[in-house]
Amino acid sequence: MPTITAEGLTAAQLEKAESISEVRGTDGRFLGMFAPGTPEEARLYLHAWLSLDPAEVKRQKAMAEPTYSFAEVDAHLKSLEQEKP
Repeated sequence: MPTITAEGLTAAQLEKAESISEVRGTDGRFLGMFAPGTPEEARLYLHAWLSLDPAEVKRQKAMAEPTYSFAEVDAHLKSLEQEKP
């Protein structure tokens, strides 16, 4: 597999990536995908990404129920505990 060395701002942006990310040129052209982590983690990310059906993802997003952060759930549970007699 060829190796591409990232420098400067590009390297800094890639180092901050926490999940699989699209890499685009300054003109917006798609250049590829970047999967952070170890080579094994990158392989797993790419395998999962390639397994996704974009139409199915859109369908699920359109039908998705609301989601809540941990902080929101935690606050709700604490409010229920305070309501107990």
